[in-house]
Amino acid sequence: MAKRKKSSKLPAKTSAARPGQFPQRAPAGGGRRRGVRYLLAGGSLAAVLVALVVLAMQRANSGGTASGGNTPTQASGRSAASGRIPRFSLMDINGSSVTVPAGRPGVLIFTASYCTPCISQAPGLVSLKRKLGRKFDMLTFSIDPGDSNAAMRRSFGPVVGFTPGYHLAWDRSGTLATTFQITSLGTEIVYDASGRQVFRGVLSPVGEIAAALRKAGAG
Repeated sequence: MAKRKKSSKLPAKTSAARPGQFPQRAPAGGGRRRGVRYLLAGGSLAAVLVALVVLAMQRANSGGTASGGNTPTQASGRSAASGRIPRFSLMDINGSSVTVPAGRPGVLIFTASYCTPCISQAPGLVSLKRKLGRKFDMLTFSIDPGDSNAAMRRSFGPVVGFTPGYHLAWDRSGTLATTFQITSLGTEIVYDASGRQVFRGVLSPVGEIAAALRKAGAG
């Protein structure tokens, strides 16, 4: 009777299962690949948005000034993180010059054409502007030098429509982001008639902005 040869291979080891658990198994390659694809797809959008904001801030910090009607002229180079805001002028998307401050309380919105939360906030600001009328000035402008007037018109134009005193603009030089020390899209600043800053926030509820305007003397 022939003797069976002993195999030199050791049996495959499996991790011991605890009570109530199944032995651990390596996930199937297809599932792993699908998971990686989903992660990459979800992460790519966030990466693009972050890159755009970082690009805007880098260009702004470089202090470069581009030629054209969208370059702001400033009467003061002071930082406007607190205290009185510096006086500046900017061309809106319709070619009209807007000067801030102009002897009335006002609201500045620092944004970009691709800032979806900013666009969602705009209808409430439009309602506030139509309610208070000429009691305050409103300027929403892009701080991304890579943006454009056309992009701002496409993004905010349908929301703002024809609202007297509500200006849309684009700072093509990017210098105002540095002047006002802006680190987040959607930053809003409320100032009084003398140019003194009374409120600073990021994507604040319109009710808070309205309260700040009353404090600034526009209520």
